[in-house]
Order: sequence, then structure tokens, then C-alpha cells
Amino acid sequence: MRSSFILFILLGISKFAVGQSVAATNFNYWYNPLNEVELQIHPVRAANKIMIRYTLVARNGTPEKYSITWEARNSYVDREGVAIKEKDSVLSVNGKERRGFILLDIPEKPWLLLGHVASGSSRWTYFKQIESIYPVDGWIETSEGVITQNHLSKNKEYIARSADQDADVSRAGYSLISLDPNVVYVG
Repeated sequence: MRSSFILFILLGISKFAVGQSVAATNFNYWYNPLNEVELQIHPVRAANKIMIRYTLVARNGTPEKYSITWEARNSYVDREGVAIKEKDSVLSVNGKERRGFILLDIPEKPWLLLGHVASGSSRWTYFKQIESIYPVDGWIETSEGVITQNHLSKNKEYIARSADQDADVSRAGYSLISLDPNVVYVG
């Protein structure tokens, strides 16, 4: 009887010691504008690598007080993943933002990239699906750096860049005014 009770307790503890799947995680902080941190992830397909551009936005304090660890998972229901050994490169730290990138091999099959942001005992998780046929091969910049948000603001100057230097950057779907083919004015 006593050994079955101990077995029951050990099984209960091991259930909580295992990581949580992405599908079972509550990401309500993604939509909270008062959350103290946000990680914007923007994958870009280059000729032989996937470049993950990111922006860490620290609303309380400086971005230096937060650390980012990267993890790969095969699916939304996996409870544990594999730590990514490649180190990210910080491009700039400007006020409340830290911008950087990490280069990864092009995957054979789709997988999830998780970015775990931590400060002290607090932890937030952000993710993006990575695919070998990912259609984005470029990005939008301002004078401050790469835009990783999902929207553009009116009356600002943007520069469209391509991972392939010889490619023409498509601008379909935007109301544009421009004399220079690389400078885009959204209006």
C-alpha cells in the first residue's frame, strides 16, 4: 500500500515536471498592451539559410535585463523541444528595443521556433512556424532598423529589402508614392 502511494506521488510530480505544449499554453500576454515585454519574430528565407530577425520590446526597464533562449519543436503538441545552439547576434539596442537575428539551416519539414524571454522568475514564450518554402524573402526597414511588427504606419518612410540582392521587391497591395525603387512611402 505504501509503495503504491509513493508511486502515485512520483507520477503526479513527474506530470508537472514535463514542459507544456504550445497548444495548451495561454498566450493572453501577447494581446496585453501593458505586458512588460514583447518578442516580435520575423523569419526571412535567404538562398541557403533562414534568417530570424527579432525585436525585443521592453516596456518596463531596459532590454538588457531580459534574456532570450531559442528552442525548436516539431509540432504544437510537443511538450519539450531541442535547444538551439546557434547564438543570436544583437544588431542594436535603442531605448526600449533590442534588435537582432539568428541564422538557421533551411528545414526539411515545418517546425516551431520558440523564443523564451526571461527576467528573474518571469518568463514569456513567443513562437513562429518555420518552413522550407516560407514565402517571405525580404523585409521592410526604417532608418531605425527592420520592422518586425505586422503593420505599417501611415506617412512614414520605409525601405523594402530583399534577401536576394538581385531580386525586384514587389509592392502589390499598398498605396505607394516613390521616386526611388527601394524607398516606399505608405499613404
